[in-house]
Amino acid sequence: MNKRLVVLLGVLAVSVGSAQADWIKHEGHAAKGQGVNVAKVYFNQVKHSDLDGFVTACKTKCDENSDTCGGFILNYANTDKTRPAICVFKGEDFTLVDMPTKDFYQVVTHDEVLALLEQLVPNLNTQEDAKWLTEALTGAGYLTWLEDNTGYRYEITAIGPPTDAGSALASTASSRDNANEFPDGSCEGQGKTTPDYNTGCGWIYVNDESYYIKPHAYLIDADLRGAILIHANLAGRSTWLYSADLSGADLSGAYLIGADLMSAKADSSTTCPNGKPWGIGGGGNCPF
Repeated sequence: MNKRLVVLLGVLAVSVGSAQADWIKHEGHAAKGQGVNVAKVYFNQVKHSDLDGFVTACKTKCDENSDTCGGFILNYANTDKTRPAICVFKGEDFTLVDMPTKDFYQVVTHDEVLALLEQLVPNLNTQEDAKWLTEALTGAGYLTWLEDNTGYRYEITAIGPPTDAGSALASTASSRDNANEFPDGSCEGQGKTTPDYNTGCGWIYVNDESYYIKPHAYLIDADLRGAILIHANLAGRSTWLYSADLSGADLSGAYLIGADLMSAKADSSTTCPNGKPWGIGGGGNCPF
């Protein structure tokens, strides 16, 4: 069964019969768009206890600002996404972007879920999925307009497959060329393409900002807190990271030879190129 159907129907089930808000988790995605005037929430072990507690706190913060908040990006402090770092809030007008190291939680209402399902049904790419979904929704009193006389309640007329299974928001998420997303972007810079993967270059999206990672990048005062920069290619004498905030950033395997890191900020949650923490006693080899 298409993963997006399961997610949407799960939300539909708990919100049936009401206009209450619920949540869709876009795993492996971030969101690009206008931020909102809602303070970021930083993970606190004592206050939040664990990942689930932190997600609940971020949802509560968004609910308290429901007139403007459309969801939040969950930034992690490690690559296996078990330790949260920060949640950054977004407005209702956003574009989903592939970001395997992050998750985006989108707040939706029951009616919005139904609208998404209506858009999804004509684009199913298997007849089994179409038959199952249409029967389920028709039996529940939804989408009865789909019935026909073909032997199935819906006849497949799709001109293409659905959007990526991790992206449930077809109505508001526009398509994006991911050729230059970190870590698979061109090290020649934005606007260039490369057939290579794992170049250590490309766009990252962190703390409501976007930065292009490459040798000789201009990143003075960049807010790179919590950024996943594993194997980032930031080498070169004209790579400017002066006063950049690398607190909580993961620089495992990063190339920093020659980079100007004067006054760069870090903390004990910053991971150095040798995979060890920054700071006295941490064993990290960060050149700052």
